[in-house]
Amino acid sequence: MLPQSDVGFKTRAPAKIYRPPNKPNVVAGFQYADRLRSERGASGILRNPPAIAFDRDVIAQADANGVNVLEVFVSDTTTTYQTTLTNLYQHGRIQTRFGPQWVLSLKYWSVNGQTPEPESTPEPEQLSLFGGE
Repeated sequence: MLPQSDVGFKTRAPAKIYRPPNKPNVVAGFQYADRLRSERGASGILRNPPAIAFDRDVIAQADANGVNVLEVFVSDTTTTYQTTLTNLYQHGRIQTRFGPQWVLSLKYWSVNGQTPEPESTPEPEQLSLFGGE
């Protein structure tokens, strides 16, 4: 389980503000200690497949600055998604949307502090030879 968020993070000044290089007027997130926090509306969540995306360069900068946890607050639903950079690198993929972005399926994010369900793998089944039992 990921560490819980600081409740009053908005009352403190962030250590760093991240902006995508191709959109310098857009704030991609704020760094607080080892967290990169982003706030977006529901339209900031990909629909097909359900996923969250971050600019590749923002993630590279955040990683270089000691970020270990990504946190996305969706203001429309008051839902908070969290994952680690390790999880992003293991299960995410680079996709070109508005420039290269890291995309991670929602199934790999914890939601409101709840750990994501582990993927179940089906038990192997011994098949019979020539239709016998």
